[in-house]
Amino acid sequence: MRRIATRLLAELKDEQAWQVRFESTTDEQCDRLAVKVRQEITEEAFETMVDRLTDEFAKSVGENVPLLSDYAINCEGIYEEHS
Repeated sequence: MRRIATRLLAELKDEQAWQVRFESTTDEQCDRLAVKVRQEITEEAFETMVDRLTDEFAKSVGENVPLLSDYAINCEGIYEEHS
C-alpha cells in the first residue's frame, strides 16, 4: 500500500511540475514549438505513425469490430435528421 501511495504522490508532483511549465510558456514559445514539430513530422513519417496506430488499435479491439458504412460517413448520412 505504501508503494502505491508513494507512486501516486510522485505522479502528482510530476503533473504539478508540468502544469507550472505549461502555464509559464508564452504564445511565442508555443508557436515556435509548433513550427518545429511541423518541420520534423514529414508526410511519410505521419503515414507510418498512422499505420502503426491503426494496427495497434486493431489489435486492442479484436477482429470483430463493426465498421461504419459508406452511408454513415458521407455528408448525407452525417447530416440526416434522426428523429
